[in-house]
Amino acid sequence: MRETDARILIDRRLREADWDIEDKNQVSTEETSENGRADYILKDSRGRAIAVIEAKRFSVDPASAKKQALSYAESIDAGFIFLSNGDDIYFWDYKYRPEQKVSTFFSQRDLEKIQNLRLEQKSLSVIPVPEKYFKGGDWRTPRPYQKEAMQVMDKAIEGGKRKMLLAMATGTGKTDTIALYLKRLFEAGLANRALFLVDRIDLGVQTKEVFDEILKDYPSKLLYGGKQRDESSIIISTLPTLYSQLSLFTSGYFDVIISDEAHRSIFGIYNSVLSHFDAIRIGLTATPSGYVDRNTYKLFGCWDETEQKGKPTFVYSIRRGVKDGFLAGYDIVQIDTKVSLEGVNFEGEDYNPEDLERKINVPARNEQVVQAYFAEEEKRDPKKLRKAIVYAVTKRHAAQLAYYFNQAKPEYKGRFAEVITSDTEDPRGSIRRFKLEEMPTIAVSVGMMDTGIDAPAVENIIMVRPTKSPILYQQMRGRGSRLDSRINKKSFRIYDF
Repeated sequence: MRETDARILIDRRLREADWDIEDKNQVSTEETSENGRADYILKDSRGRAIAVIEAKRFSVDPASAKKQALSYAESIDAGFIFLSNGDDIYFWDYKYRPEQKVSTFFSQRDLEKIQNLRLEQKSLSVIPVPEKYFKGGDWRTPRPYQKEAMQVMDKAIEGGKRKMLLAMATGTGKTDTIALYLKRLFEAGLANRALFLVDRIDLGVQTKEVFDEILKDYPSKLLYGGKQRDESSIIISTLPTLYSQLSLFTSGYFDVIISDEAHRSIFGIYNSVLSHFDAIRIGLTATPSGYVDRNTYKLFGCWDETEQKGKPTFVYSIRRGVKDGFLAGYDIVQIDTKVSLEGVNFEGEDYNPEDLERKINVPARNEQVVQAYFAEEEKRDPKKLRKAIVYAVTKRHAAQLAYYFNQAKPEYKGRFAEVITSDTEDPRGSIRRFKLEEMPTIAVSVGMMDTGIDAPAVENIIMVRPTKSPILYQQMRGRGSRLDSRINKKSFRIYDF
């Protein structure tokens, strides 16, 4: 195909990025100078050249046109270059970094945003790491490892890296750390708009609460399905919602993208979202580095092909957190029943232990679990009621366990234990009540409280479901790892049934 065919596609893709190609104050073509001819010149809102597009026919790799495009861009003082054959597009911020393959052309606003940021851009080295920040009604001091994480990211960005992965154990304040770091990126003029990807919308709500305190000068918004893009500094979204609205965003819309464990469940979609944007990528994970998969390491530029292994940009493990006194240590009480060890024979059919609650329900066993739990708690302190999360197998299983917990504590009139699942009328309100109020003391969950829930008052984790995944197990265990000075919490216990 000819270059003219490529231009038909380029014209269409410019329109998709909000360029009016009929307006010569926005887009002009075939302009010549002593340094050659430009296929397209994109202009800013004052009619000045801001970018050059070099068009090539389909069979030609557009990146091969770099030299002539650079010569022309420099001669007319255009800061940016696009190289395209209509199918592939490369964006070249030639004064600052190599060309990068992108999904769309940048809009006029995208290009002006980058130019305006550059006018007051500072080195991260001159932006001090804060000595304190306000959250939860108190002034807090960043922990030494949080400062270390920020300094490591500074060094990476100053060295030209745009992909990073932070592996920080549950309870070590990943969200606080990234909020403080986003503030640094905003203050240094390295970012104007950020995207924060979460696994579930309730985790997005929790993230927004943190950002509203630490980043009060930079408004954040939750992106819901069917809602148009927002002009806030920070957009918080689940992966499916952002993916469904991807066509509304140009590749230059966001300057930095942070992902909080979102990649684990929908890798293909996640890769599509990240590759759509030309942005600094920061991945956050509580998964120990040995369990992070190769795809994740590659997404965040941390895979070493020579050694065939990944190395996160920064690591802070649960062991180090406990040793340093920033995480609660724990002990495990394993309680076995004959049924959970040997299975059960019912109406002539044998059921294995892993069939419990999936294929067969044994009410007597669930009542025994509750009785054994209270017997152990009585030994510790008969007067103290400890907040606990129970991990059940199914919603029916959760309801039955909650029933027996409430039967064991009749003085609380059915409010002692509460089921929190996706069927709960207001799961967000239930979680908030569990975290902040005396009742319920026990939350019985199926899938809702495995990850991301910040409840420092939890002192007991009750495992009544088999968990084969070491990653999921560590996430569940992590719900108890936060310290809580209000109740003088230094450790927690896992009851393993």
